[in-house]
Amino acid sequence: MNRSSLRTAWKPLTLLYLITVIRSGLQMTTNNFLPFMLEDRGYSLTAIGNVMTVFLLLGGVGGLVGGFTAERFSGRAVTLYSGLLAGPLMIAAFATNGALSIICLGLGGFMLLSTIPVIVAMAQELVPGQTSTVSALMMGAAWGVGALSPQALSNLVPALGFRNVLIVASAISMVAAALAYFLPREEIMRRTVVESDLVTASAVGD
Repeated sequence: MNRSSLRTAWKPLTLLYLITVIRSGLQMTTNNFLPFMLEDRGYSLTAIGNVMTVFLLLGGVGGLVGGFTAERFSGRAVTLYSGLLAGPLMIAAFATNGALSIICLGLGGFMLLSTIPVIVAMAQELVPGQTSTVSALMMGAAWGVGALSPQALSNLVPALGFRNVLIVASAISMVAAALAYFLPREEIMRRTVVESDLVTASAVGD
């Protein structure tokens, strides 16, 4: 495997990796803790399932819409603005009750998961010769680390409760928006790809 192209794009790849870890961490924490929060609020098992369906279903729709939007505008814009909206919407979902809470949860899931295909595509564009490697990095390694978030936050549950821990996790997720701000714009990404291709060609020539 030629590592030179990966070294050329390591900075934006690192940003994309961290963004994926943070956002997947919130999703995993929500998947694990939200049912317990709803149970504490008196929701039945069926009602809990319905609420989780809203979150995951709109998250799936968000992935589709995010991909189409990135084609029209840019992956950076989708990642940045969805990150700015996802955290506050998720906080509102956990801080409120009833229909408003479910609406915010659905919209939060939509924004939170809208970057799943976008980030993978951005990583592949940065290193076109290593698409399998960067896809594994973003989908496998990043989501695997993000899946550790519920365990890492579980120690806070006895002191704060599921609701407040979810609010804390949602607030932390806004760091992803700050990281997205430093992603290169499309013209800079294209330059990075060209440099990567030149490095790869030089390595093959040697």
